[in-house]
Amino acid sequence: NLYTSHKDRESRGRKINCYKDDVYICTYNSSVDVAENMNIDNSYKIANACRSKKHLFNNYAFFYANDPTQPDKTKIIA
Repeated sequence: NLYTSHKDRESRGRKINCYKDDVYICTYNSSVDVAENMNIDNSYKIANACRSKKHLFNNYAFFYANDPTQPDKTKIIA
């Protein structure tokens, strides 16, 4: 995609932890992986959720795996 932002390209290789109601669901390999597995039309929506303060998209919370603000501190991957 010609319109993919630099930040979105960066996020494609970053692991992402998914939560529902502050309960850990799983870790994805990238925002593209999340989008494909959750039938989301654009991976940038996941990358934006990871960068936002609320981390929410479609009633799920998404955090980069190294984000110390995620609910389950045992799931932090450095």
